[in-house]
Parts: sequence; structure tokens; C-alpha cells
Amino acid sequence: MKGVHAAQIESAVREWGKALIYAFVLCGLMLLSRHVFASDGEFMADASNGVEKIIKGHGGKTIVLSGLIVASIWTGFKKDWGHFLSIMALAFGVGIAVGIINKVFTAVI
Repeated sequence: MKGVHAAQIESAVREWGKALIYAFVLCGLMLLSRHVFASDGEFMADASNGVEKIIKGHGGKTIVLSGLIVASIWTGFKKDWGHFLSIMALAFGVGIAVGIINKVFTAVI
């Protein structure tokens, strides 16, 4: 009987923990959005430039190359091409996302 009670308590603690994490994340996003909407746009431009530098620079190339190496090794051991193709899709997706971000931020309205 005590095992069931302990399992219920553990489940309740886990659910409350998730709820608190979601609440903190939501509060953080709300505070961030308040800051972004009150600014003159430099915050988003700086963030966009920083992400673009990381993705197009050595950091992004290192991340993609290490991902391809790990996926290639994993594919060799497991004989499953899913991991390799998912890393390739992720690399292409990031490249496309950078192009979309550049078009959106440089659009004339």
C-alpha cells in the first residue's frame, strides 16, 4: 500500500514541477515580448545578426560538420539512414531559415 502512495506522490510532484517550469518559461517569454515591443527594433536586429553570424560562421559549420560525422558513424553502426537524413534535413532547414530571416528583416514595407 505504501508503494502505491509513494508512486502517486512522485507523479504529483512531477506534474507540479512541469507546471512550474512551464509557468517560468511563459513568464520569461512575456517579459521578453514586453521588452521587444517597447524597443525601437535594435534588439531584434542585434539578435538576428548574432544568429546569422553563428550560423554562417565557424560555429555553424562546426555544428553541422560534427552532426554529419556523428550521424554517419551512427548510420554505419545501426545500418539506418534515418539519422543521417534527419541531420541533412536539419542543415538544409537552418540554411533556408536564414534566407527567410534575411528576406523578412530587409523587406521594405
